Amino acid sequence: MDELSGEELADRSGVTAQQLRRLVELGIITPTPQGRYRRSDIQRIRVVDALAEAGFAPEQLSELLTAGAYNLDWASVLFPEPAPGRAGSARCARLSAAAATGSTAS
Repeated sequence: MDELSGEELADRSGVTAQQLRRLVELGIITPTPQGRYRRSDIQRIRVVDALAEAGFAPEQLSELLTAGAYNLDWASVLFPEPAPGRAGSARCARLSAAAATGSTAS
């Protein structure tokens, strides 16, 4: 299994280390027992980004995942793995704004 460090995951998915920690706290991203991350977590973060762009806060997604009402297993099909070094600064800005404001969809 090809796993990533937290730094590699943050870099490849276009989020900051702080944003990654928040996604882990929310249970959206789950590290392996060794504290590493799966390549599929890149796609999970891309889904969170798309939902944040649409006004759906990561906290809302966390609630659905925790309740078992939703899963992100389909993410790798819709969002193929990005090329290395193509981090999205706009994505960082959207996730930061959503996390900072705790915005929710109306």
